[in-house]
Amino acid sequence: PHFLYNVLNTISALCQLEENEDACRISHMTAEYYRSVLSDGQDIVTIGQELEHVQLYFEITSHSRSDAIAFSLQCDPEAVILPIPKMTIQPLVENAVRHGVTKKKGGGTLTISVRETANSFLVKVEDTGCGFDPEHYMDDGRVHIGIRNVRERLERIVGGTLTIESTPDVGTTAIIKIPRKEGMLA
Repeated sequence: PHFLYNVLNTISALCQLEENEDACRISHMTAEYYRSVLSDGQDIVTIGQELEHVQLYFEITSHSRSDAIAFSLQCDPEAVILPIPKMTIQPLVENAVRHGVTKKKGGGTLTISVRETANSFLVKVEDTGCGFDPEHYMDDGRVHIGIRNVRERLERIVGGTLTIESTPDVGTTAIIKIPRKEGMLA
C-alpha cells in the first residue's frame, strides 16, 4: 500500500506541475505494474516476468527520487524461463532502494544478477547503500514481514532459500538460491 500511495502522490505532483506527459507515463507504468502483480492469481512466474515487473517498479520509483541510483541487470539467458514465486525479487529491490541506496549520501548502485550453477540458480540483489549490522537487524524494533514472506514462499513453493549479507557503510546482498530440479526448465 505504501508504494501505491507514493506513486499516486508522484502522479498528483506531476499533474500539478502540468507535466502531463510524465504523469501519463507514470500512470501507464503503474497500471502495468499492478496488472502483472494481480494477474491470473498465479503464484509462480518466470524469472523473465519477475524481472520485467522489477524494472517497472524501479522506473516508477526512481522517477520521483532526486538521489542518484544506478541500476544494472545481468541474467543468464537460460535462467529467463526459471520458475519463481511472484513478488520475490521486488521486495528485495524495494528494501535495497528504501533502506540502502537512498540512505547513503550521493546514492549508489543496485545490481540484480541471475546465474546458473551446477545444481542451482542464484539470484542476487546487491546494493552499495548504507548497509547494516546483520547481527542486530532483526532486533531493531522494526517488523520485517517482507523478508519473512519472501523466505517462506521460496521455501514452500520452489524449495529455495534467501540469505542476506550486509556490511555497514558498504552495502547489502540478498541471495536467492533455487535448487535445480529435473524438468524445471522444460
